[in-house]
Amino acid sequence: MARIAVVDDSKLARVFAVAALQKHGHEVLEIEPDSLDAALKALIAWKPDLLILDHAMPGFQGPSLVRACVERPELSDMKVMMLTAFHDEAMAARMRKLGVGTILHKPIRHEDLARSINGMLQDPASREGPFSPDRP
Repeated sequence: MARIAVVDDSKLARVFAVAALQKHGHEVLEIEPDSLDAALKALIAWKPDLLILDHAMPGFQGPSLVRACVERPELSDMKVMMLTAFHDEAMAARMRKLGVGTILHKPIRHEDLARSINGMLQDPASREGPFSPDRP
């Protein structure tokens, strides 16, 4: 199974995601978003296959972490999924342009989250991470 990092300022959202992911056999790292630098360091040290993050957090915004990950070659294979309560098509377009592969909206059921993650991890078109230098 996959190594998945979850970054969300809501403890409830993190617990929910971690439980859903572990139920399906994934190895999960829960990151409390105290600072952008701390979250980035945790990602670099753990090298997840997939990052699930919230959009709006008090310490930093999800897009800031995505931008920071883009600059790190050791995270070039990591896929990114946004799980947010924020519904906005312009934001979704910006996130996709940054390399976010999937955007899901809270609240979400365990089964829907698991299905989206499995689809994203198994999609041959997304075999490379969004930050890969070879990606067009």
